[in-house]
Amino acid sequence: CVESARRTSPANWILFLLMVIFLAAATAIFSSLYSLMVIAYAFITTASITILITIIARFIPIDFTTCGTLLCILSLIFLLISIVVTILIIVLRMPILHVCLAGLAVLLITFWMLYDTQRILGGRYELEEDEYLLGAIQLLVDIIYMYQYLLILFGFCASNE
Repeated sequence: CVESARRTSPANWILFLLMVIFLAAATAIFSSLYSLMVIAYAFITTASITILITIIARFIPIDFTTCGTLLCILSLIFLLISIVVTILIIVLRMPILHVCLAGLAVLLITFWMLYDTQRILGGRYELEEDEYLLGAIQLLVDIIYMYQYLLILFGFCASNE
């Protein structure tokens, strides 16, 4: 990131607004592939997990802001697993692997959300006071990714009923 752009107003607000618009459009297009019931389940589950993670991050005595390196390593492992699973999905034509991958992604994103929330609320490695938009962007991306992976999970379950 360009620090001057993320800390200088109004440039940071303009960039944040553009990011929100593009993420909202992409999420709307992605959501249009699913039924209204699947979208509702994914939305309610995402909201519930977000509220629960916020409560946990606020009141749990464990400082998860020290786990950034571990989360990066787990994310790289997830990337490698994703590549292997994608190849297996293409070769073996097993869509259930895609659902398993989405489940792992939701779990990983949940931990990222806990990490990001504690960085905002204050931990050992908290965000600086003038980086409020960075914290908002981190949480926004976590929430949107979780919603998209939950759409995949619930969409698969709904298609197999």
